[in-house]
Amino acid sequence: MNREEYLYAAGVVRRLETKLLNSTDVERMVDAPDLEAAFRVFHDTDYYDNMWEVSARDFNQALEADLLQAKERLMEMSPDESVIHLLFMRQDFHNLKLWYKSKLSGQNLDEHASTLGNVDPQAVKDVVMNGGQAEVPEYVSRTIEYMDERSAVEPLTPVLIDRWCDRRYFHEYASLALSFGSNWIDELVALRIDSANLKTYLRGHRLRLAKKDALSEIVAEGGIPLEDWQVIVELPYDEGLARVRAFASAPVQEVIDRYQEHQSLEQLEKDLENVELHHVREAQYIDSGPELLIAYFLAKKNAIRNVRLIMTGKLNKIDSGKIKELVREIY
Repeated sequence: MNREEYLYAAGVVRRLETKLLNSTDVERMVDAPDLEAAFRVFHDTDYYDNMWEVSARDFNQALEADLLQAKERLMEMSPDESVIHLLFMRQDFHNLKLWYKSKLSGQNLDEHASTLGNVDPQAVKDVVMNGGQAEVPEYVSRTIEYMDERSAVEPLTPVLIDRWCDRRYFHEYASLALSFGSNWIDELVALRIDSANLKTYLRGHRLRLAKKDALSEIVAEGGIPLEDWQVIVELPYDEGLARVRAFASAPVQEVIDRYQEHQSLEQLEKDLENVELHHVREAQYIDSGPELLIAYFLAKKNAIRNVRLIMTGKLNKIDSGKIKELVREIY
């Protein structure tokens, strides 16, 4: 990886970071008396150019346009398309799930397709539904081959579609991340996978899933090896969670400790997202490299998540105090 290739991008990212939603913007939105007043806060942010002819109730339209604009900026400045693939492959896997479920049910699910992926969703649909020959990234073609091979042995169900696509996503995500040779990126991926596995483990306990079913949801590429998860799921719950905690980083250990007190999966999700944001912030100390582009987009997504939480709360007339409890930390 040649970090000098990212010097121009680093300069642009540093400028864009100053326009991200800040804590003052969030506070003004939360304290606004209604949806329209909260929406007007947008006029002082970098969302402004995506607000023309958009009403307060159509705030999601402005947010989606902002994400697409961010993607286009990153595509223009990134010297390596692998960065773009890493950031947006999740949407391709969302579309893969969608088309396999459409194929299974016979329903037209086009309106739920994401246009933020690396591949035209209709091209992916043609390959999945009709065996089309559209050019798609290798991670998409490998996943389709995997799904078709598995479905020939075990009939597809919506649960299996989600499970198999999620496994393939994390496998491809982790494999691509390794190609950058960046400790920061490797740690981000491990944190994301371990967080997903932790939520799966705790949800499985809540739902009293059979140990075999709980293990089938675990992703192998995280910081906790699969063989250790095989042991963990066989242990009594308290011992298993203690084993997970022993593997975890100090911030995640604190998240687990808090979970044992509040027993809220919603709060757990928020705490894990805040831990990820703390890691993302560490990219501010990197002078140049793909980490800066990745960190900027994750900060942008975090800001949009907060806006969506606030605006949805305002739309449903939720108390400002409750909305404040839901909001994540700011980059």
